[in-house]
Amino acid sequence: MNEKSKMMTSGVALINAETAWSMADRLDIYGAPEGADSLIIADAARASNGPVLHIARDGARAAAMIQNLQFFAPEIPVLEYPAWDCLPYDRVSPSPNASSRRMAALAMMTQRRE
Repeated sequence: MNEKSKMMTSGVALINAETAWSMADRLDIYGAPEGADSLIIADAARASNGPVLHIARDGARAAAMIQNLQFFAPEIPVLEYPAWDCLPYDRVSPSPNASSRRMAALAMMTQRRE
């Protein structure tokens, strides 16, 4: 891997993934072109010693991120914590499918990575 491919793009500057994670436990990514954020997150996940959290603004962006991460980093497990399929204070409860997918994701997050 050449030195250029080891660099990540943030909204401010080009930084090395290892350097970014050693500076703080948080790396804010903004201003990255569509799809480049997936590459940055894949690099960050490889460089981190723990899980990496990405919060998508909607379900379509979350699905695109999952698909892109499976392309850029197929060796890294990706968990989806889906949004509720109902509104707050709605008279309808969340579907059993949404509830079970959320519970499964939480259970998997408690497992240690080897």
